[in-house]
Amino acid sequence: MQPESYFSNARPEMLAFVPSQRRRVLEIGCGGGAFAQQLVKDCEYWGVELSASAAERARRVGLDTVLVGEFQNVANDVPDGYFDVIICNDVIEHVVAHEAFLNVVRSKLAIGGTLVGSIPNVRYVVNLLEVLVRRDWRYRDEGILDRTHVRFFTETSLRRTLDACGYDILDLRGINTFSAPELAVWKRWAAMLVSRLLGSDTRFRQFGFAARPRHDTRANVQA
Repeated sequence: MQPESYFSNARPEMLAFVPSQRRRVLEIGCGGGAFAQQLVKDCEYWGVELSASAAERARRVGLDTVLVGEFQNVANDVPDGYFDVIICNDVIEHVVAHEAFLNVVRSKLAIGGTLVGSIPNVRYVVNLLEVLVRRDWRYRDEGILDRTHVRFFTETSLRRTLDACGYDILDLRGINTFSAPELAVWKRWAAMLVSRLLGSDTRFRQFGFAARPRHDTRANVQA
């Protein structure tokens, strides 16, 4: 069973990636609607959620439509070419066929629509320290090495994946740095040193992005 934080994180840092002009929004992995509550008042808001109990909470906080199940299993119930914004916060890393997923998502966007999402950064310096210094790769209930993650990304591989799936990147940047107070002081100092040696991208636990389909690929969507 996943911890409650899986379904109740409001993710305010991702609001900056969401276009201000939006009429119809789909959030894949909407959880209990914590993120949606910050947006739901001014648009038609759909959600897809694997957990039935979390989906019910999302309905109660105001989502117009909530589909229960994995996206690939309910995609036929999601209208094509309909949404101005589709949100995938920490979703893609859970999807085995992630390129097929991104292609289907593209088919659900209206012309000019935007895909917004976040991805854990496998080059996050604390993760690198564990691999390089402790020689360990230990899965956990949450975080970079969440035991339910089946795909791992760096900034470079995320850019390549979005490009290969027919998206033009509007914005892609690091979010949530190692300066977070939950890190021990010695870890912060070690992280700072290593990040200077290995690159600024290692400072971030995640990357947030906004991307838009290229029009010349819209007719070639593959499920």
